[in-house]
Amino acid sequence: MDRFLRDYYEKHRVQCEVGQMVKHFKDTCGKELGNSNYLHKIFPRGGALNQGNRLVGFCELRENTRISFSFPNRSC
Repeated sequence: MDRFLRDYYEKHRVQCEVGQMVKHFKDTCGKELGNSNYLHKIFPRGGALNQGNRLVGFCELRENTRISFSFPNRSC
């Protein structure tokens, strides 16, 4: 997941939408694992996109904002 989120940001310079993330995992992992219910099951705290962004080092974002990388002295 972290590779997908980072690659998506590098290509588009914006945060990935949940629909794009679900489509990516559906294409790579199949229907059973590539759906929003499964992603919410494995990332129960705040949704798959928010948790994924925190895991790769992106701060939480508001809609239509650019991603800022977190630094050690900055809380996300």
